[in-house]
Amino acid sequence: MEIDILLLLSDKDNYYNYNKYIKDYTLTKECNIIIRDMDYYFTANKTYTSIKWKDFNTWFCAVKHSSWTEEALKVYQLIFNRLDRKTKKGVMPNTDIVEHFVTMDYGTRIFNEVAKIAEGVSSDMSPVQDLLSDYALAVPELEEDTSVLTDDNLEDYITEASKKSGYAWRLQCLNDSIGYTSKGDLICIGGRPDSGKTTLLASEATYRASLMPEGKHIIWINNEERGQKVRLRQIQSALKKTKDEIFRDVPKAIKDYQDRIGGENRIIIKDSASISVSEVEELIRTYPPELIIIDQLSKLIGSKTANLNEAQRVQALGEQARQWAKDHCTVVFTIWADGTAEGEKWIEMNQLYGSKTGVQGECDAIITIGRSNEETVADRNKRYIYIPKNKICGGDQLLINGKFDVSIEPSKARFIS
Repeated sequence: MEIDILLLLSDKDNYYNYNKYIKDYTLTKECNIIIRDMDYYFTANKTYTSIKWKDFNTWFCAVKHSSWTEEALKVYQLIFNRLDRKTKKGVMPNTDIVEHFVTMDYGTRIFNEVAKIAEGVSSDMSPVQDLLSDYALAVPELEEDTSVLTDDNLEDYITEASKKSGYAWRLQCLNDSIGYTSKGDLICIGGRPDSGKTTLLASEATYRASLMPEGKHIIWINNEERGQKVRLRQIQSALKKTKDEIFRDVPKAIKDYQDRIGGENRIIIKDSASISVSEVEELIRTYPPELIIIDQLSKLIGSKTANLNEAQRVQALGEQARQWAKDHCTVVFTIWADGTAEGEKWIEMNQLYGSKTGVQGECDAIITIGRSNEETVADRNKRYIYIPKNKICGGDQLLINGKFDVSIEPSKARFIS
């Protein structure tokens, strides 16, 4: 089935008409990486109307993933050889195969909602009815879709494809797995309360701010904690100092902090329990961003979400975040992990809030932070970082979905690999 979908998408028009209907979780990691790279390939070769798999194989191995080992590339070469043989035989699947994947997506989501009712978790049938209605509309839409390809500059593509552009992470394990991030990347950080999500954000935001060009900003949408508390944590992280050390000489600490991150107003905190999408867009116009942080995504108020149920609302917010990433810069948002993740080291995607929606499908990478309830007092600062989804793939091929034991240093708002 995956070979068929790759063959169908190898036609440029089909790719840009139908790819958006194929959800990541319905495919293998290898297939997702190939489909993502097909976009890069078409963008770089604007005159191509279809993919010749031998040429694509050469580009994939020698250009796009030249740093991968021969062993890592072997499985992809087998796939490309099979695709080439089928193409030579004139095999081209019907577009009906897309309907199969749409049905698989909606079927899974409907099943999850029905399971809640069967298990007594919910008695609300409206999500099932909404999904059935959406599915009835989605299938005819496949035939009507006439999406248009948007041109990108070839030079920009080559820079992006190298994945040596953009920004590194302060926490080394994220460099090892995800690699550099840049405009277009949408990243989710998930975990239970007090797992260290905001501390990780403070550490990475202050590090990126120190690397940004003049005139650029980080916009931090804060609807979780008090803004003053978040700012203090940023100062702690930037200076790697405790609160007591900062409080001994606050004016000096503020000056040192501003020097460290590149000046005043480098990190703009919008502190509100109910900030709207339109307010975020006004901030973007006022403070050109190199990074947008949303802590938490689900608390944003969307201008077009008033009549949507919760699943549809979160999905719409995810799509909005994706658009901001595409138009402006990397976007990082946080999301809660549900009760099943309490005490779990390695938190999976299906344990995150909104996992029954398509919001996770919008993400290029997902980082989860787990902690164990069984740890001794001496180990209470241990954390477990897992990358269950990684389409950026800018790090070590063997660590794409890496699991890392790390430590958190709460007194200085830092993570330690």
